[in-house]
Formats: sequence, structure tokens, C-alpha cells
Amino acid sequence: MRVLLFLPLLGSLGLHAQHCSFDFVSIIVVRPHAEGDTALIEGLRIMLLDKDNLPATSTGTPFYLFQRNTDRPTQWMYPFTWRKNSRRQFPFAQDNYILVVPNHFAMEDYRVLVLDERPGSDGPRYRQQLLHLHPSQAHRLCGRFDDEVYQTDPGGSAFTPVNISLFER
Repeated sequence: MRVLLFLPLLGSLGLHAQHCSFDFVSIIVVRPHAEGDTALIEGLRIMLLDKDNLPATSTGTPFYLFQRNTDRPTQWMYPFTWRKNSRRQFPFAQDNYILVVPNHFAMEDYRVLVLDERPGSDGPRYRQQLLHLHPSQAHRLCGRFDDEVYQTDPGGSAFTPVNISLFER
């Protein structure tokens, strides 16, 4: 009889032991645009800086360069999944810039630096922008990474990209 009571317990432990491929990581999504316009500015260099204004690292691994969600993934994802998601790494992030970071990053100690280092004189050039992050601007990926709409936990803040208004030089 005790064995019969013990078997359902083992089964439930097995279900809780399963992990998703995005355990222990979060995503920061930013949308740089010109002041007064909502169109995304392409070709920018966007970096995550720590409290000392140095590129962010975790146990010696750099975690600082944002990339476009529409760029071919360099980590985290198989190319087939990228193509299946309409050539987006994370469907809910649309065409914005993204960075996947470890959950243990204390976001209040980090900043986003936006640099316009585009060559040539095609179009306006923008001043650099430094933005302090808030913990609510990093969103957990486990169970949500392939959703078209990011579902928040009850009582959690709604998903929106970090809007960064840039000013012309």
C-alpha cells in the first residue's frame, strides 16, 4: 500500500525535473528610434554595460552586444527554429534589438549604451544614449521564447520593449 502512495509522488517529481532550453536566462528587448518617430533605427551598436561602465560579463563570458531579433542566431537556437519563427529568434520581440542574459544579473546595476557608428553620411546621425535599466525590463524566457505574444505571470508587468529615443547630432 505504501508503494502505491509513493509512485504518484515519484511521477510528479519527474515532471518538475524537466527543464526548458532557456532556464536561468532572461531577455532584454530594446527599440531605438528617433525622437518623435517610432520607426526602428537600423545599424546601431548597442551594448550592455555594468556599474563600472565596462562591457557586461558573467563568469568571464561576455554578455554585452545586442543584435537584431531578425539576424540569424549565433547561439541558443537551431537555424530551423529561426526559419519556422518567420526569421525571428523570439517572435514576441518583433524586429527589435535583443540580448539574452543570465537571470542572476541585477538589472539595476546595468545600463544600455546606444552608439551610432554607421559609416557614411546616409541619413541623420544620432548622439550616443546611455539608459539605466530596471529589473522589470528583463523578461524570463523559459516557456515563453516561441510565443507570438509574451504572456506575463499574474501580477507581473506587461511586456514592452525598452523604448530609447535618440537625438540627432
